[in-house]
Amino acid sequence: MQCPTCIDAVLAMTSRQGVEIDYCPNCRGVWLDRGELDKLIERAGNEPPPRPQASSA
Repeated sequence: MQCPTCIDAVLAMTSRQGVEIDYCPNCRGVWLDRGELDKLIERAGNEPPPRPQASSA
């Protein structure tokens, strides 16, 4: 599928938490199919927050 913003760019696909996400490698736009945003939100709520990283100051 082609990016609707960049016209000449082809969307790439990646999988996150079992959901296939289409994105444009040029403009970094993200496209989801129906129901995929709800799945990502639901699954993200089940994960603990990321641990803060130590600063190297």
